[in-house]
Amino acid sequence: MKKVFYVAAILGVASLTSCVKTWDCKCTSTNDYVTASNKVTAKKKDAKAACDSWQTTYKQYDPNATCELK
Repeated sequence: MKKVFYVAAILGVASLTSCVKTWDCKCTSTNDYVTASNKVTAKKKDAKAACDSWQTTYKQYDPNATCELK
C-alpha cells in the first residue's frame, strides 16, 4: 500500500510541474517595415500573452503586423 501511495505522490507532483521552455515570437508586416524575433522563456500560455502584447506594439507602426509564437 505504501508503494502505491509513493507512486501516486510522484505522479501527482510530476503532473503539477510546468513546462517552461524558450519560445520564439516572430513578428512581421506586409510591407516588411516591422520584422522582429523575440525570445521568451516561459510556459506556453505566458509566452503567447507576451507575443500578443508585442503584436499590439508593432501594430502601432504597421496595422498589418502579425506575431506568431513558434
